[in-house]
Amino acid sequence: MKHYLSFLAALCLFLNASARDKSYTFYNKINGLQPGDKVPDIIIKGLTNNNGKSEARISDYRGKLLILDFWATWCVPCVDMISKMNGLQDAYKEKLQIMPVAYQSKTEVETFLGRLAKERGIKEQLPGVMGDTELGKLFPHSELPHLVWIGPDGIVKAITDQRALSNEVINRFLQGGDASLKVKEDEVNNYDHDSNLLIAPTEESADVSFAVSGYITGVGRGYYNNTMIDGEGEDRRITARNQTIPELYLLAYSKQPKEIAFEVVDTTGLTAGNLKSDDFRDWLKKGNGYCVELILPDSLRKKSYQILREKLSGHFTKYTASLETRKVKCLALVRTSNMDKLKSTGQKPAVEQDAFGARFTNCYLRVFISRMQLPLQYHPLPLKDETGYMDKADLQLTGNLTKLDEVNRELAKYDLRFEERLADLEMVVIRDAPNSKP
Repeated sequence: MKHYLSFLAALCLFLNASARDKSYTFYNKINGLQPGDKVPDIIIKGLTNNNGKSEARISDYRGKLLILDFWATWCVPCVDMISKMNGLQDAYKEKLQIMPVAYQSKTEVETFLGRLAKERGIKEQLPGVMGDTELGKLFPHSELPHLVWIGPDGIVKAITDQRALSNEVINRFLQGGDASLKVKEDEVNNYDHDSNLLIAPTEESADVSFAVSGYITGVGRGYYNNTMIDGEGEDRRITARNQTIPELYLLAYSKQPKEIAFEVVDTTGLTAGNLKSDDFRDWLKKGNGYCVELILPDSLRKKSYQILREKLSGHFTKYTASLETRKVKCLALVRTSNMDKLKSTGQKPAVEQDAFGARFTNCYLRVFISRMQLPLQYHPLPLKDETGYMDKADLQLTGNLTKLDEVNRELAKYDLRFEERLADLEMVVIRDAPNSKP
C-alpha cells in the first residue's frame, strides 16, 4: 500500500494565492466559455439568500455586470474576499451582482458561514449558489479563486483570479469599455500519484535511479514520498513535481520554507518575487521549475535524504547547498511563567485544525510548531520552539490563527506566547558554486 507524506514547503514557498478545486477538473477546458462568448440562459439552481427564491435565470441579471465568484470554504483567499465582495455590492447596488458559487453542499457551506459570522463577525450578504454543477461546466477551472465577469449584454467579458477585482475594473465594464485583463488559465492535474513520473517501472533492484526534467504540464505541484513508512519492503520513491531549486533543497534537508538563506549574486533563477497564480506558473515554465524522481531499494530508505542531497548537488552544479546553524530573528514560542498549564491528561494523541482554531491533544510542542507553519505562513519570520518544555501538552486555540495577536491571546491561557527574538536555527544556505559564472 502506498502512503503520502505532505511537506509544508510544497504549500508555502512562493505560495500561489489560489487553492486547488478538484470538483470541476474533469471538464475539458476547451468546452468552457471564453471571453467574447454569449452565456446561455440556463437556470441557476441552489440559490440561497435570494429573497426566498432558490432559482434564477442568467437573463434575470441582464443590464447588470454579473460576477460569478467560484469559491470553497477551505480556500483562504476566497474567504478573505467575502467582506470586500459585500462592500463592492453595496457600492454599486443595482448596477452589479456578485454571486458566490460553491460546489460544496448547502449544509457544508451554511455551517461554515454560520461559524464565520459567530467567530469572526464576517457575514455573507450576497445571494449564492451551493451544490453547483451547471455553472462549473460552463466555466471549468482547477484553481480558486476563479472569477467570471459577465457583461450587462450577457457576454463573457473576462475570466480572472481575485487580483482583478477593483473599482477601476468594474467601472470600465459598466461603461462598456475593455479592461484588457489577462485570461486566467488553469492547468488540469491528471497525474496519478501511484505511478512513477520520470523513471520507467522496473523490478526491485539494488540500484538507485535518479532523473530530472523541466516543468511538466498537467502534473500539478507537490511531493510524493514513501521513504519514511516502515515495513513495506519494496522500492522507495520520492517524486517532486514542478518545484523550484530552493523547494527541492528544503525537501532534501527536511526544513521549512522560511529556514533558507541565499548567498548568490543573482536570485532570479531561485525566487519568483511577488508573482502569483498563472504568472508564477509562467515563471516556472521558463526554466525555473523542475521535476525530480529518486527510486531506491528499501534497504537504503534511511539514507534517502542524504542520497537526494547528493543527487541534487550533482545536477544543479551552479549552486551549493548546506545546512548551517545561524543566529537569526525568529518568531519564538516562549513560556511566560514557570507554572505548568500545558501538561497533557494523557488522552489519545490527536490534532484537529480548521479555519476557526485548533485542538492539540497529548502532543509535543514540536507538533504544534509544525502545524502552525501554514496559518502563520505570511509572517516573515521562521517559527521556533524556545520553551524548553519536553512533556506532551494539551492546547486548544479558538480564533483566526492567521493573525498573530489572536494566536497569542489564546496562548496566554497556557502562559505561552510567540515573540520576536534572536535564536540559533538550522538554515539551508544556498550559495553560488565556486566555479560558477555570474
